[in-house]
Amino acid sequence: MEAQISALEERELEIMYAIDASRQRFKTAEAELKQNITGHESRIASLSERTTSLTSELAEVSAELATTREPIAARVLRLYDRISSRQMPVCVPLSGGKCGGCHLKVSSEVDSAARSKANDDELPTCDQCGRLVYLES
Repeated sequence: MEAQISALEERELEIMYAIDASRQRFKTAEAELKQNITGHESRIASLSERTTSLTSELAEVSAELATTREPIAARVLRLYDRISSRQMPVCVPLSGGKCGGCHLKVSSEVDSAARSKANDDELPTCDQCGRLVYLES
């Protein structure tokens, strides 16, 4: 019986040492996690500040864009918005009768419209890609 009691006491001591070692590993892991959490919280705070800054900057730029677009005719803005939603750049030079965007030859009508500055009502566009063209000087 004494041998069994001694074996159980040894087993109990081993378990207690294992528990102590586990507690130490837990405390180390907990400290590491708290440090990680603190780092992530500071990153979240800086990203939140950046979001606020970018939101205010976006509002300023949107207001400036609206002010800039006011004097332009609605028809021209619709044309520009339609082209810019598909391809960039919107305005390309016309050189040698070729569009600077798609590099294809444009019709003589588009070429003469780009050369004529008297008709500001009509904006010349490439027959192929639809971009606004202007005569390159």
